[in-house]
Amino acid sequence: MFRPAPVDIFVKLYTPWLERVINNLTANALLHNPPETTLTVSVISSEGGKGFTIEFADNGRGMDENTVSRLFERYYRGTNTSTTPNGTGLGMAVSKGLIEAMGGQITVDTALGKGTVIRLIWHDVMANSES
Repeated sequence: MFRPAPVDIFVKLYTPWLERVINNLTANALLHNPPETTLTVSVISSEGGKGFTIEFADNGRGMDENTVSRLFERYYRGTNTSTTPNGTGLGMAVSKGLIEAMGGQITVDTALGKGTVIRLIWHDVMANSES
């Protein structure tokens, strides 16, 4: 499911990098959760139009503390990756690096059995919004 921001957001980001991050986060949410998992991607404008957030929220398995603490390490593959031979364990490390290179940050909120929310946040990118 996609939930756009209620206003248009204009910001200059490097599209190939953003697409790579979005593809990686979407693939992870779908590959490492049961088939009935719902993924909702939302774009949220900050008050004052100086920043925005892209949020990836699923109602899947969630992650344990060990997985979260190592999630952005190169070559780390969480325990749920045993179900598929695909992946190198670089996706989240690369995603974090790309988001930070574009002036943003990435956060993770998760709990076992309660799903995961990953946010890509830009606090002060001078995003102009129009009604």
